[in-house]
Amino acid sequence: MKKHLLSLLVITSIFMLVSCNGNENENKNSEAQNPEALQDNIKLRSLSKRGGNLIDELYAELVEKTPELKKLETELETFQETQSETQNIFYNYDEKSTQFYKNASGFTNRITDSLSKKRILALIEKSNKKYDSESEEINELVKQISNSQNSIQDNHNILKIVLTIPLIEKYQKENLPKKEVFLKTIAKQKELNKKIIEKTPKY
Repeated sequence: MKKHLLSLLVITSIFMLVSCNGNENENKNSEAQNPEALQDNIKLRSLSKRGGNLIDELYAELVEKTPELKKLETELETFQETQSETQNIFYNYDEKSTQFYKNASGFTNRITDSLSKKRILALIEKSNKKYDSESEEINELVKQISNSQNSIQDNHNILKIVLTIPLIEKYQKENLPKKEVFLKTIAKQKELNKKIIEKTPKY
């Protein structure tokens, strides 16, 4: 009888070991098929490195695997510098005029003769309006560049979301936890709760 029980115990142990290894291998295979950003052993490190943005993480993996996307990202990065440089041409130019009129107003405040002060203020205002009129077209073009850049950023974010939704949906479908483990935990909770109640004296 003891030998029979011992044999049964050994067989059961071997079966459980093989079964666990099988499940572990199955989980590893399933895990390996996921994008790196969705793999549990890498996820925390990678998300921490990218500031916790899963969409950027998933999209970056797509870029590495897709030549067309990689080319697009290179173009966007290069053009970002061009766009900023173009706007700065006007900003640097405009800043000098803005600073001048600000300083001119400060100088005017030092003039004690009210009539002279009034004439100088009128002169400054006339010059300022002339400048605004002459630079209006370029100023509008700079605003257009800014608006277009906002549109590029919007569409870039849309692209990221649209391309990564299928990845998260595939992950969700293939990695939905089996309910058995939750049911076992709930059953154990009920069992423990029952034992606690049974051992609690009436009060």
